[in-house]
Amino acid sequence: MTQLIFRLFNIFSLLLLATTAMGIDLSQSLDKTSMAFEEQATLTITVEWPGGQTAYLFDRPLQPTLEKLRVQRFATSVASQVTATGEVTRKTFTFTLVPTGSGTARVEPMTIHYLAWPDSIPGDLTTSSMMLTVAAAIPNSTSTGLFGVLPIWGWILIWVVVLAVAGFGVLLFLRGRKSPVPVKQVPSAEFLEKLTHLAGESAGDLKRFQTGLYKLLVKFAQDQLKVDCTGRSAEEIASAIRETKLSESDKEKLTGWLLRADREKFSPLPPAPGETIRLEAEVRQYFEQMQMKK
Repeated sequence: MTQLIFRLFNIFSLLLLATTAMGIDLSQSLDKTSMAFEEQATLTITVEWPGGQTAYLFDRPLQPTLEKLRVQRFATSVASQVTATGEVTRKTFTFTLVPTGSGTARVEPMTIHYLAWPDSIPGDLTTSSMMLTVAAAIPNSTSTGLFGVLPIWGWILIWVVVLAVAGFGVLLFLRGRKSPVPVKQVPSAEFLEKLTHLAGESAGDLKRFQTGLYKLLVKFAQDQLKVDCTGRSAEEIASAIRETKLSESDKEKLTGWLLRADREKFSPLPPAPGETIRLEAEVRQYFEQMQMKK
């Protein structure tokens, strides 16, 4: 009966959520209404609008408020397709949730902020709350003995000693060997991670953002494109990028951002309203698409 109530509640939430704000359709789904404590659930939020991917900019990350749940993984994607009525774009946010306690778990409403481009008109979308039931965790064995010989704590002590000796032997074996080389992060993924930090630190200051963006683009050119940037000017680095095997469109975007960042980081002119947010979203979208192609 409880599961039926939660299922009806989630369906009712989805019906309330099927609203449209300035041409944007918002929907959400939770792949289950009950789960074991050892399982995980998937929360999907989809924003769809008529037009291209640059029609709306989403300048702030989604941070769900959860009760008895936590986010284990997060992913986002954007895709466009042409229909009979024109181009349609869909942006999807996917959260993998795991329990932190048993009982009734909740996903509180989230506010999604966006800017309508090119006028930089702000707007908000709000999700509905959702609930699911989390079963109690499977308890550990409370047996007072094992094979009727030793109490459980005695066997635990024996295994601790055995594992300690084995671990010490492994350490001696590996002592003379080199430590494994850590897996290096893909340049596009590293760029996106540092871009997020830069956007937060710059706080809308275009000059500060452009200063950091210039450094990120130079490092990307060195790591991904193997361009020697040491002691070279922005124009020289841009010329070297044009000699790589990138497509003409990619070369134009990267060199355009690089030269603009070098020019505007010391510019005395004030930027247009919302320009830092728009530029960050444009750069982020390009590198997200690059990462999806890997």
